[in-house]
Amino acid sequence: MARTEIPAENYVFIVSGSIGMSTGLETKTTTSSRSVYVQRGLPTGGDAELRLCRVGPTFELSWRHVDSTEAWTLMSTFDRRDMPQTLQVGANIYTDSVPDLVARFEDLKIEPLSPGRPC
Repeated sequence: MARTEIPAENYVFIVSGSIGMSTGLETKTTTSSRSVYVQRGLPTGGDAELRLCRVGPTFELSWRHVDSTEAWTLMSTFDRRDMPQTLQVGANIYTDSVPDLVARFEDLKIEPLSPGRPC
């Protein structure tokens, strides 16, 4: 997740887990607390490696199967010219009901891109 809370909730994120009656991925962009999201089912039961990459105002949200060396699959691209240069960045977990889960994050990396390097 990359976010700023000034003046209101503004963020982008990619998550894996339950999406209704199935498991899969969700990306979301929220501007002034109003959200637009995309969901996609996964045959792997919701387990995935996730990547959020920012180049200028553009956020690319991608995934690939856990422990694979396959290419990243782009799920969503969000142009967020309203987001400041400095953001809060980190892991995200949430539920739309009473929490009944345990989350595990492995190999969390937050790294700057080299100048001119694509996501």
